[in-house]
Amino acid sequence: MLRVVVACPPRVLQPADLATLPSCADLVELRLDLLPAARDAAALEAWVAASPRPVLATVRSVREGGGFGGTPAEAARWLDEAAQAGAAWLDAEADVLPLLAGRVPGVRLVASSHAARLDVPAAAAGTVLKHAGGLADAAGLSAYRSALEREGPPRAIMPTGPLAALRVLDARAALLYGSAPLPGETVAEGMPPALCALVDELRAGEVSPQAGLFGLLGAPPSPSPSPALHNAVFRAQGRDALYVPLPGLGLQQALALPLLGLSVTTPWKEQALAASTSADALARAVGAANTLVRTSEGGWHASNTDALALRAAVPPAGPGEQAVVHGAGGYARAALVALREAGYAVRVVARDRARAQALAAWAGVEPAGTRWEPRAQDRVLVNATPAGWDGAAVPALEQAGQGRLRDMLVLDAPYGPAGRPAWLASQARAQQARLLDGEDLLRAQALGQAQAFAQAGGAVAVRPGGSVSLEEVLWLALRPRTSVSLVGLRGAGKSTVGRALAQRLGRPFVDLDEEVLRQTGRSSAAWIERAGLEAFRSVEAQALARLEGRRGLVVATGGGVLERRENAARLRALGPVAWLDATAGLCADRVAQDASPRPLLAGAGSRLEEAQQLKARRDPHYAAVATLRLRADLPLADLLASLHEHWAGFEAEARRPDGAGALRA
Repeated sequence: MLRVVVACPPRVLQPADLATLPSCADLVELRLDLLPAARDAAALEAWVAASPRPVLATVRSVREGGGFGGTPAEAARWLDEAAQAGAAWLDAEADVLPLLAGRVPGVRLVASSHAARLDVPAAAAGTVLKHAGGLADAAGLSAYRSALEREGPPRAIMPTGPLAALRVLDARAALLYGSAPLPGETVAEGMPPALCALVDELRAGEVSPQAGLFGLLGAPPSPSPSPALHNAVFRAQGRDALYVPLPGLGLQQALALPLLGLSVTTPWKEQALAASTSADALARAVGAANTLVRTSEGGWHASNTDALALRAAVPPAGPGEQAVVHGAGGYARAALVALREAGYAVRVVARDRARAQALAAWAGVEPAGTRWEPRAQDRVLVNATPAGWDGAAVPALEQAGQGRLRDMLVLDAPYGPAGRPAWLASQARAQQARLLDGEDLLRAQALGQAQAFAQAGGAVAVRPGGSVSLEEVLWLALRPRTSVSLVGLRGAGKSTVGRALAQRLGRPFVDLDEEVLRQTGRSSAAWIERAGLEAFRSVEAQALARLEGRRGLVVATGGGVLERRENAARLRALGPVAWLDATAGLCADRVAQDASPRPLLAGAGSRLEEAQQLKARRDPHYAAVATLRLRADLPLADLLASLHEHWAGFEAEARRPDGAGALRA
């Protein structure tokens, strides 16, 4: 499966912008119909030369949703010029494809069509079939899943619309298309999700067409980290399941889909409770639900894991102790329920005085105007609004900046970009108050949802061995800053240990040898045999460089990766590096059993002699880059425990909110 990033406005306006596209892309699709500056031959050469990846040139007609209004012959001529400029792939519609036959030798062709509904037409010989179409209902989803089960020519069957993320269900896809939104920008409805999110968060290539489906419903759901959290849990559980955002859907549309569970955000929480067939006590007390799980009878069970997380976070009140809630929305209601159950006398503060009074009347607590006025008995402060997410001061809570938080528990719901703490959280840290920030609260409510989702379609325990908790999986899944890499001789067990570690922690696994095969179509052994060792080292180094910008990975390297000096710096930039130190005898025995043996090194008379030579040459390189050295013959459970502890330490340092972390995203 080659990964395609779509290069079009607003991200790409000039050739130099191509260098900013995601490193996880294998191909860059140049939407020539949306880039008028690329119309002449000289401009095409500049665009193709500027691309860091091979170019797939596309001319999409107005008829199929693009910007090109010319004739098929004109489109064919433009694509032909793109091929002459160096494009490796061409995307042609049905009336253009015959005009390209034989004119572009050595260039791969994509036969594309776009329609209102997803369909799978016949493909021309020698091409990759690409069909994009809308997918929004249960009938369309059933037909799509059936199509994915069929054998056929190389393909890219791409849903658009609310269920666009379900393109990851096609493990047989030749091409996987994704977008490249600008930092802080959300993907527009109907557009493909961000490419790196498809790969690292939405389990592309990991799930089957019949995977159990879970969704995130809201307006909009796209910026939420919830898909990364729940898909990490599914990985750790070894579960064929997928959690995706559902942009543009209403509650009733989502409930009509064959989903096993739903996370529900604004503005659907109250309606979710009303649509349920059963509900837990907290959801009933709050009058809203943020979690729906399909029951065995086909109905929906509602719960409120916001209130569950808040209740777990708040200690029982002492005599006369008080709490303050800032906000008047659904999260504030959940906080009021949790605080009342804990025995606090609660006050409500909100920018909208009338809403604060209405909420206070609903909860039977004290309305306290538009600003927090601290009292000696205040022990808990909850910011139940998005205010302060960007680091800007919150006027209603200005007293928090006057040293009034030291003896309090602060619960601050918003979370901003990675590395930029919210304002109230910053004040709480500065005053050494007890703090649960937005990420803490998000993980806590996701834990409740994950436990509820585990009951949908059959309970599943975290594995292997139950030694890693859901809390640990969720902690690492929320905006990871580092990746862990394994180095060592061939036969040391890097791939075996790496896969087990990734499974244990719910993280994506990357084997550099497999990346070389996926990106080039040629295995490491074939590269060495046909092009020589140095040629393989070059493509291996390129595959490692492509991991830059991705985080939270478990990476198994090739035994000779450090024979290229620049690779040491690349590995250090990713995060901790663990050296699996194996004896020459152990490596020789394991390599002898390998299903894909490589030729012996020149001058080596046996596998043992080869391993001895390699160990003498490479061990100093491993020692120089490693942050952890482990004996490769230790029991797997011991290796995994040590690797987990080591990576968690690096990750915690990188997440330090004072900006002093050693490695930051």
